[in-house]
Amino acid sequence: MNGVVDINSRSLDQWLEYIQEQHDKEIDMGLDRMFEMVERLDLDPITSKVVTVAGTNGKGSTCITIEQLLLSHGLKVGTTLSPHVFRFNERIRLQAANCRIKRSAAILRL
Repeated sequence: MNGVVDINSRSLDQWLEYIQEQHDKEIDMGLDRMFEMVERLDLDPITSKVVTVAGTNGKGSTCITIEQLLLSHGLKVGTTLSPHVFRFNERIRLQAANCRIKRSAAILRL
């Protein structure tokens, strides 16, 4: 994609292609891009409780287990998973439901 598509009319697939083109490293272990995004979006510091799951294997199933445990206690839960299995919107979950495709594209417009 060469920027010809209007920013408000991009589909999720067009956004994903655009995002992929923005970073030339396959794996970037630093947090510099995340800090830049937080600054550019003028995000407030996170005030919610956050659980970070790291390791080589089992992160997805561990996150889903924690998600279900917290939901069973009546808490509001947002989960991000990476990589996705079938579709990008699997990466963003609210109250155990995958984010809708249109909503995923809208989030990327921010």
